[in-house]
Amino acid sequence: MNAYLRIYEEISDDIKDKALAELDRVGLAALSEQPFGTLSQGERKKALLARTMMADPQLLIMDEPCAGLDLFEREKFLASLETLSRRVDGMLYVTHHIEEIVPLFTHVALMAEGRIIAAGPKREVLTAELLRDAYDVPVNVRWSQDRPWITVEKEG
Repeated sequence: MNAYLRIYEEISDDIKDKALAELDRVGLAALSEQPFGTLSQGERKKALLARTMMADPQLLIMDEPCAGLDLFEREKFLASLETLSRRVDGMLYVTHHIEEIVPLFTHVALMAEGRIIAAGPKREVLTAELLRDAYDVPVNVRWSQDRPWITVEKEG
């Protein structure tokens, strides 16, 4: 099965059924007949994720998947990752927003200026000290439900 469709290619019922099942998994079954261009930013990201899953990937690599999403859509997307994680051998998730590191992710690599500053279990890496070193901004890290949340501290 392919994760792509050609305009003049006859699509088998099996592929159509699989596509509808993937759209259903990401909550877009009701919009399956909508043109892609009419979908919201969040809906487009979900449609692209469903398209990716058509190929039954072993590794899912996501680079800033929540960029452009409002808080509600971001949280819905992040919640859907738990279900996706059961269908792949691994996930690589790239983000600049620490709060997107949901409980599903156990290890992180903290980078600055193209170099890895620290890597390992997320609670060992996502500390105020290491984040300050990475971003050159004083921060406080608070953990809630195995998720890190940062606030910028006032200097002086």
